[in-house]
Amino acid sequence: MVSSPLISNAQEIKTVPGTISSGDLVPGKNQISTPVAPAGQAWVLVNTTEPVICYEEKTGSQMILQLENAKDYKTQVDDLKQGNAELEKQIALLKEANKLQAEQRDIANQTIESYKGLLKVQKESFEKQIENQKPSIWGKIGAALGGLGIGVLIGLLL
Repeated sequence: MVSSPLISNAQEIKTVPGTISSGDLVPGKNQISTPVAPAGQAWVLVNTTEPVICYEEKTGSQMILQLENAKDYKTQVDDLKQGNAELEKQIALLKEANKLQAEQRDIANQTIESYKGLLKVQKESFEKQIENQKPSIWGKIGAALGGLGIGVLIGLLL
């Protein structure tokens, strides 16, 4: 009888009293048609020199399920690795786009500062033009006195 789980060699199979061990089997001498296990016990008769591993059906089905799930997990891991690689590429592209936008912002700021300087120069130029075009109070007084003087001269001459 081999209890599960058990790793054994055929020469070292543990036996239960009243059962047959591999040492009891001799070709041609033993005529066993249908072995009978004691009530409530399952047993396996192994005739090999290689190690034998036995598991309960429940444990075996769990192992098979885990092996099948391992294939699915491997596929999922591969998919996640591929997705991760794509995301890393996107991150690199976004960093490059961010860098370009920062450069554009800097250029825009320089342009704004340049326009501010240009507007300041234009303002000063327009102020000088306006100042040069409007007559001053002394200019008006001088023109009035000049006109009065010419009028007096013309009056004296006549």
